[in-house]
Amino acid sequence: MSISVPDERFTYWSPDTLLAEIAIEKPLLACWESKTHPAQIRMQSYLDSISQQLTQFDDLESGLCLEYEIDVERQDRMIRHHDLENYLTPIAQRLGGRRFCLARARKFVGGGSRLRLST
Repeated sequence: MSISVPDERFTYWSPDTLLAEIAIEKPLLACWESKTHPAQIRMQSYLDSISQQLTQFDDLESGLCLEYEIDVERQDRMIRHHDLENYLTPIAQRLGGRRFCLARARKFVGGGSRLRLST
């Protein structure tokens, strides 16, 4: 949903229709190792899995929302490291970042992780 506010220079946008929700067993943070490093191989497999689960939406070129609810499993990860953009960026890049009007995330302890794609 998009709402333009009269005489203002912004548009409020929020997701309207849930297209997909994926349970994520273990969220991964962005990594910068070489492509042959085990962490990078894990990351590529993780991104491949997410991408494959969302292939039916490949034809949607814009107006998407990516929402990630991240269970960091331990309280100390709420305030130290584990920055939200480091979870979101690899996924948004793999799915085509220009397709998204909104990408947001939140982290918490307990309850499991979920990734949502909406319009």
